[in-house]
Amino acid sequence: MRTDGIPEMMAGKAAVLVDLFHTLTALEITDPGGVSTSESLGVSSEVWHSQLLEKTPGRMTGEMRDPYEIMTVMARGVDPSLSDEAIRQVADRRMKRFAGALTGMPAESVEAMRMLKDAGKKTALVSNADVTEIVAWNDAPAAPYFDAAVFSCDIGHVKPDPEIYEAALERLGVTAAEAVFVGDGACNELEGARKVGLTTVMMAGVLRRFAPHKIEQRQQHADYVVYDLRDLLGPGR
Repeated sequence: MRTDGIPEMMAGKAAVLVDLFHTLTALEITDPGGVSTSESLGVSSEVWHSQLLEKTPGRMTGEMRDPYEIMTVMARGVDPSLSDEAIRQVADRRMKRFAGALTGMPAESVEAMRMLKDAGKKTALVSNADVTEIVAWNDAPAAPYFDAAVFSCDIGHVKPDPEIYEAALERLGVTAAEAVFVGDGACNELEGARKVGLTTVMMAGVLRRFAPHKIEQRQQHADYVVYDLRDLLGPGR
């Protein structure tokens, strides 16, 4: 891993693939102190994250596309006694929070994407997400600066599957050697990107604020580490 020579990581690169949550934006930033889904359901964050990330793979691959079906399966996985109305309220609240994370994306993320486009780089969003989490993507202020958006729920593959990175590269018309992947490292995404031949950049700015203990392990698969997306184009830019 190298953390010096930041401009070097973009030398000769035609394209940038960018993760979405905890890279471009985060609920912790756009809705600080907001009521989380686990709090709405009255369960621990650990129990909810297990249900969210491990026990309902169909939501990420697009096998489930109805927002209320997705929430019903997840919510009743942690509390079978929940009523339909309670589940609907939780689903609506969760979609609203994720919409806010997209439409209220931090200004520095928007500026970074504009800078990349101004520098002539092709750009693709590569995100593990279900349909409820991306309903407001087209209204996100950074959306116009992307040439492609690849969501796991649309193509049936999730990071670190090679197919999701390859789909983005194909849409941009570039090879892996011509591109970098930028992400916070969740879901082994940096390791997966490396395996397909992408230069990997860990965006650790959000983690440094909210989960610094995760940085050391995740950066093992990063060729470079940045704490501000604008640093993709070098300090001082």
